[in-house]
Amino acid sequence: MVAAIGAFGAVLLILLVPVTTPLAIVAPPAYALVVAVPATAIMIARRLVPRRLAASGAALVMSVLLSVFTPIGILAAIPLLAQGIAIDAMVAALRSRPSRWLWAGLVAGAVAFAIALPVFGPHHLTAGWLLATAAARLVGGAFQAWLSGALARQMPGRLAAP
Repeated sequence: MVAAIGAFGAVLLILLVPVTTPLAIVAPPAYALVVAVPATAIMIARRLVPRRLAASGAALVMSVLLSVFTPIGILAAIPLLAQGIAIDAMVAALRSRPSRWLWAGLVAGAVAFAIALPVFGPHHLTAGWLLATAAARLVGGAFQAWLSGALARQMPGRLAAP
């Protein structure tokens, strides 16, 4: 199930490559919001398969499949795997708290922002662009928590509790 969810997320990301590639160069905050949608598959995997490293496993599948179709190749694995690891770690660390999913999304968003910083163009290294992109990553992480929760609650016979 983890591999299937990861493959679905990869297909969504692959379909968005023609949009996300120029968007990353022109408007990093918009890019952050767009890629949050398919990256939700990582959190969905962890919600539906309550096993350690389920999010990381989905991220790995996404990375391998995506690497063939994106201009950055296997480097796409870095942010995806980092987000998967962050989600797995936060859910495990806060396993008894209902807010664990929101925190997992926020931390994953912060990790994605930190990883993206070195590839920002010089014209995007201003306070306005950085704050907007950081906010977009956090909003994207919160969206992932909300959407994955909504989907998990709708799944008949799901493996994980919401």
